[in-house]
Amino acid sequence: MKQTLPSAAGPIGIFDSGYGGLTILSKIREALPQYDYIYLGDNARAPYGTRSFEIVYEFTLQAVTKLFEMGCHLVILACNTASAKALRNIQMNDLPRLDPMRRVLGVIRPTVECIGNITQSRHVGVLATAGTIKSESYPLEVHKLFPDIKVSGEACPLWVSLVENNEAQGEGTDYFIRKNIGNLLAKDTQIDTVILGCTHFPLLLPKIQQYMPDGITTVTQGELVADSLKDYLHRHPELSFEETNTAEYIRSTLTSLGIPLMEGISGTSTVAIIKGQKPGPCIAFRADIDALPVEEENDLPYKSEVPGVMHACGHDIHTAVLLTFAKILAAHPELVCGTVRLIFQAAEEKLPGGAKTLCEEGVMNGVDFVYGFHCASAFPLGTIAVTPRAYSAAIGIYEVKIHGKGGHGGYPQNALNPVPVACMVGSALNQILAEKKNPLEGGVLTVSYINGGQYPNIITDTVTLGGNVRTLNNELIDKVFDSIHSISKGICAGFGLTCDVTTTLGYPAAINVPEEIETVRSVTKDLGYTVYERPDALGGEDFAYYLLEKPGAYFQIGMADPERPITSSPHHNCHFQLDERGITEALEMELGLYLRVTGQM
Repeated sequence: MKQTLPSAAGPIGIFDSGYGGLTILSKIREALPQYDYIYLGDNARAPYGTRSFEIVYEFTLQAVTKLFEMGCHLVILACNTASAKALRNIQMNDLPRLDPMRRVLGVIRPTVECIGNITQSRHVGVLATAGTIKSESYPLEVHKLFPDIKVSGEACPLWVSLVENNEAQGEGTDYFIRKNIGNLLAKDTQIDTVILGCTHFPLLLPKIQQYMPDGITTVTQGELVADSLKDYLHRHPELSFEETNTAEYIRSTLTSLGIPLMEGISGTSTVAIIKGQKPGPCIAFRADIDALPVEEENDLPYKSEVPGVMHACGHDIHTAVLLTFAKILAAHPELVCGTVRLIFQAAEEKLPGGAKTLCEEGVMNGVDFVYGFHCASAFPLGTIAVTPRAYSAAIGIYEVKIHGKGGHGGYPQNALNPVPVACMVGSALNQILAEKKNPLEGGVLTVSYINGGQYPNIITDTVTLGGNVRTLNNELIDKVFDSIHSISKGICAGFGLTCDVTTTLGYPAAINVPEEIETVRSVTKDLGYTVYERPDALGGEDFAYYLLEKPGAYFQIGMADPERPITSSPHHNCHFQLDERGITEALEMELGLYLRVTGQM
């Protein structure tokens, strides 16, 4: 059968046991108007809710196969019963046989992902078909993500039939809706959120709201299914090298799409590989996944639920965009030329950085080009900031611990005072770059702190001073480090003191390839966005490790709304938030870059 399926990608398929799935289709079309759709409703055999697992699986597989034969490469099971009873079998057992490049997705998981942010009491009810309730899909999925939430379900076996027989507004319908809602709330009086776990049920929404008590939120699935990635990630931030749950979420999403993961990747980073049937280059895209030790003070529906941890730099947006990029390529394999390598990288915010480890593990082996972006509150929506050369600087950290001999402040001749020596060392270090670097190149050596002594009449034994070096020349860092060692030890020895010097390379300079930056410029203009020529900068970014190995480009995407000043809050700030319309722009840029580099745009 695999050979008989059309290879050219057609519309996105939406399947339901009747016409209830039209409630899902309408919301998906709002979110993704650029695609064509085929809707298949099995009205002749509805309802599915009372049928056995075997029959639902058989019927659903028939529908999925039919949509595949009609050219669909992506099919969404809008039917909750089908999602509960058939989805996993089709994904695991049938797709490898039919066509491993095609995808079938359900509606239960996206609904569950959003529910933790809606309920306040942590008591949730589900109104669904008998089949969905019996499968316990909702309690199982909810408890995976939110173990503290109690889920109660009520089977509503006649509701689908009432809809399919045009009795949604009939007087008799009131009796069953009132009865089933009453039964559900009697099971748990603390329920504050009710999920309509069947796509037919929103068509009964006026009557459901009539009999649903005040203070209870009724959740329909359409808006939730369209996309919940960014909000979920923002609510569940994790610090560098601790992104366990984030990694699990990323991997499960990729696995559900049938995208294989690269072996040999350690820690919480994840690398996915999408291979096309047409020849082409190997192109890598990177998203960082870690958060920051910042307590969020925004009043947002998706505010961080982790005390003292926040996505205050936009890495949740980077991850959501790359996952959505993966979904699009998985749904449209005809777009994949060569190989796409998707890098979900841990620990950008903490030395030694996740990129270094990934490069050591061979993530760049076989890659032809590598791209990445950073969302930016410094630029307005519709602006793409490009840096022709150095996106960020090479960063070195140093510390000098000077050892003297303490004593009485009134008898300095009996001591070896490290304080004035530390001042001389700091002054001398400030002169290093003036002699070592090209005056036309950017760079700075900063003495950031001097610590030692507390009392005016006591000469301390030890003084510690330190700071950072930033330069646009990767080869200069080692020379500066050598000078820090020799100058510090030489000055101390001249006064009979000793010192310990520690130097650590942070990140190398991220040097863009001019040709690849020109590609970014070209795509930006073609998409109708504004190019901003950003000068070289002395910030740090471990994307530099990828650029040391392969040609590529790193750029910024403006996500500030001039009419909402809070979207211009600085990164790493407790009020940091961006205009989410920029997510679409970021996705368009990634897709545009890929299509341009592969000759499809």
